[in-house]
Amino acid sequence: MEAPNHDSFVQSTAGRHCEFFNFDGDELDTSELQVRIINPATTQRLLYPQHSHYHSNNPPTAFAVENNIDNEDDDAETLLSNLRRIAPSVAKDFVTKSSYKSSLQFKLVYDFDDLAVREPSYIAISYAWKKAHRLTPQKIVSPVGDLPFGWVQTVEQFPLPTSKGLFMGVLNEREEGEGLWFDQVCIDQENEAEKAVTIGVMDRIYRNARMVVVVLDDIATTWDELVFLQRYVRQFDMLADYGTNQQLRQPNQGLHPPFMERNFLFWSFVEKVLDSIWFSSAWCHHEMRLGTNHVFLVSCPAAASYQGGQGLCTVVRFTGHFLVHMLLLAAETTSHIPSRQAQIQSLLHVFGRILQTELHHNDSDTIQSNTSTKPSKALLVPNRVSLVPTITEVFQLKAGGNPRLPEHLRRLDANRDKISIALNIANFPLALKPIMKVQRPSLEDETFRMLLLAALAAGDPLALCTTGTPLKLHDGSVSWLNRPSPLDHRYSRHANPGSMNPFLPRYDLENMTQGSDGHAEYIQLELIFLERVPPPYTHAEMPSRRAACIIRLCEVHTVQSSNALWSVVMPHDSYTRYRQQYQRTRINRIKSIFIETLTCAFECGLEWLIDAATIAQQQSPQLLPKTPLASLIETHLTTIFTPSIPFNIYLSHTPLPQKLTSFALLLDILGDLITAGIPWASGGTEATHGPLVVTLPKPYRDPQPKITEANNKAVLFVPFTNAKTQLIAVPKALSGLQYKPFPRAWVLTPKAGLNAEYCPMSPPRDSAYSLGFGGGTSSSMVFIDERVIEGSVAGSGLTGQKAIRWVLGGKGVLLPGKGFHWELARVGNYDGTGSSLGRPHWIYGAGVDDR
Repeated sequence: MEAPNHDSFVQSTAGRHCEFFNFDGDELDTSELQVRIINPATTQRLLYPQHSHYHSNNPPTAFAVENNIDNEDDDAETLLSNLRRIAPSVAKDFVTKSSYKSSLQFKLVYDFDDLAVREPSYIAISYAWKKAHRLTPQKIVSPVGDLPFGWVQTVEQFPLPTSKGLFMGVLNEREEGEGLWFDQVCIDQENEAEKAVTIGVMDRIYRNARMVVVVLDDIATTWDELVFLQRYVRQFDMLADYGTNQQLRQPNQGLHPPFMERNFLFWSFVEKVLDSIWFSSAWCHHEMRLGTNHVFLVSCPAAASYQGGQGLCTVVRFTGHFLVHMLLLAAETTSHIPSRQAQIQSLLHVFGRILQTELHHNDSDTIQSNTSTKPSKALLVPNRVSLVPTITEVFQLKAGGNPRLPEHLRRLDANRDKISIALNIANFPLALKPIMKVQRPSLEDETFRMLLLAALAAGDPLALCTTGTPLKLHDGSVSWLNRPSPLDHRYSRHANPGSMNPFLPRYDLENMTQGSDGHAEYIQLELIFLERVPPPYTHAEMPSRRAACIIRLCEVHTVQSSNALWSVVMPHDSYTRYRQQYQRTRINRIKSIFIETLTCAFECGLEWLIDAATIAQQQSPQLLPKTPLASLIETHLTTIFTPSIPFNIYLSHTPLPQKLTSFALLLDILGDLITAGIPWASGGTEATHGPLVVTLPKPYRDPQPKITEANNKAVLFVPFTNAKTQLIAVPKALSGLQYKPFPRAWVLTPKAGLNAEYCPMSPPRDSAYSLGFGGGTSSSMVFIDERVIEGSVAGSGLTGQKAIRWVLGGKGVLLPGKGFHWELARVGNYDGTGSSLGRPHWIYGAGVDDR
């Protein structure tokens, strides 16, 4: 194959999306580089801009903005104060980031002849550590006598973070007089205090860098891939130049068959890029999310033999725009495994938002150039986002920890790194203190505890709504907190559609605190208890009979559904049907939960089904039709949900195709309700959970309701264990309408060893603890802990009340009628001073009864 002209590889870097450079590694001379400590005034200008001012290549991101520093300091102090009140044992490990400003030693690498910083900017390197023992800068002193007059020469020897050719590519990205930052030499790796301070402000370092140069030095392109890219970028640059600021054109998108499937060399290159360890490193993920202008460097060692120079290193340089272009083309292929497709979509979300923000920023600059230099407030994105989805993302990635530590301590150090990464990505104004000699070990569940309690102090609603397994702490106790799960993301996105890490409304922290009784931790808060709705068995056409008949007919007529659960019962292919005999138990359980859910739907009515199915459709829109759901339900399911029409009359007078269409729609809706309702992250399945109809206690309801009784109901999937003693409650802090997508319904059981007292029902004071099924019960069962001293509850602000202890058995999403959330929000605003809303409750984690 003919080698490309060497001159074609050397191009101007201005405005090009993919380029090729040749560097001779033998010409690299690091003796001319030196590390300088930047003076405080320049550090302030580089890392702490007073106003929301950004370099043209460094727009505000979708994840964080630079707010007024004084306001940020106030927020940090308030947050830390809340954390001290809620969990003082956790607060002692944190410090406000602003307190690190005075002790920060910001260092940059400059050429020796750059006597001063001429450009108020710098670039930063992002790379993945590969060596087990990280090298540090060393000063080499020439022996006495080597130089005349007794002179001694001191040369600072830099450890290169990458290969020589790629490092020359990094140096080539600097503008005149511009500094370079990378952690290996700009942080004293032996100084734990300096490391803690720099890590605490590393979000500012990468966010304010003019450019983040990503070095993918664990992969290499082949010669054939290099030749293909050289030819392809000519077409790409020519077509992309016709794009506007509003939309960057994407050549070769939307072709059939997809462009990547017809050009294997292009897909091979993209696959190598995605397989780089850089994309699985937690620290690199941190730098990817915080940077706003990315440039990627990949080497091609094979090019040296074709170009006749053994010392030459050909480097492929491409921008974030070109990465998005390659990801868009790769997303069109159909041969991806699910994990690869998820990776592509995640990267498209991150880089797509960065580029979109940049385009809007450029448009804004054009408009403002003739008016004012002050940036538009419309561009500023709220800087307080949910910390919980960030925790999940970070802990799925890899972190190495300090390689100088033994293996078990290195894993603990890696968990501390992940804490800092999560705080930085979420723009949290707190940072970790340097590690102390005596402190709780940084086990994974302990780090989850620290981060979730910090989120709780910030008023993050997802901190109370995580649905994973309970945290097991270092002392063997079980926390009331649950592990965050990737499944929790759907709740945050439903609260703010289209956002990967949304801005969420905060709740009131009043009367909420955490404590310990010496055996286990608990959270103290106010609860709103719900009532179970008794099944109406008075009608001859019992809902359960009709539901069982419909599910049986769906099985007889092999009605298909797009829902994965029903596909287990009625698979699409004959091979899977043959294997059904090996999972008969699960098939029977799935049919049972479909019958139970349909029975609850009959009890709640058609209006409830429309409202609940709409919520389920928003959480998993790919499973339901694009046609408005309400019209589909009213058209196909009204007759089925009319109790006055006997079901045998419906079966005999409805054509079979119409019945099968109605049944298929019903299966889709039921499948989505079950999928949205079962807490899968905590280990819940169709075999462990079932649906339950609940409503607000009658004394709490509006005496002049604007809604029907049917719309005041909700369905919740609860565990079968302890079914007779379960109570359903919603934390008062999460009673607002803004929290309706979250799993805010808590399944509680009385803590063992408590005295059960029967108290007369005096609405609305004691109705909150009703264990009855309605129907005019005259008494309620209240569980009072006699070990709690009468009088003030420490730190709660609630006086003269006895705390009531519960064990948290699970959390779930309330699938409500239209009026249920309105009524619940109204109850949350009730300022009751009786035992209904004014009484403190201590909630323990599952498994503490045996202590």
